[in-house]
Amino acid sequence: MDRNPENFEKRFTNDETNVYLDIKKRILNLNNYLNQTEKEIHNKYPDIDFKTCPKCHKKCVKVNHIECECYLCGINYSDTTYERKKYIEKNQPSYREISQGALQIEEIECPFCNDVMLIDYENDKAICFMCNEESCIDDIDNCERCGKFGITGICDDCLEDMALMQWEISRGK
Repeated sequence: MDRNPENFEKRFTNDETNVYLDIKKRILNLNNYLNQTEKEIHNKYPDIDFKTCPKCHKKCVKVNHIECECYLCGINYSDTTYERKKYIEKNQPSYREISQGALQIEEIECPFCNDVMLIDYENDKAICFMCNEESCIDDIDNCERCGKFGITGICDDCLEDMALMQWEISRGK
């Protein structure tokens, strides 16, 4: 396809060109409108540290713990990213502590709600901000073979590894 702008008019009929130019003009007008509305929202609420919306991609989301609301498109959703980052910033061991044997905070899938759960080894906590589950690390089930959290019994990786070992043994390897 020829993308040279000089040859643009030659590829399409006048009607097609007019439709294209009309769509382009409307998109530009919509972008200008959205940008202006975003500025108005920021001016109306100067004290709010807005985040970017996953739907309209404008920086108009007010975060209140895990509840998020976009003042532009109106979407309401729950997001634990902000709360998790705050917790990690506050509780993550320093590089010096890690080099001396401290363990970093780990993220796993929450066995209760399937969101992200933080495993804080240094404070012996397992925390999920979505379902408000907070418990001792020992109370979270883990794989009996490798110790992976959030698994009751044996995890899929270990089962696959055991099946492969059995297969190799049965073939005499």
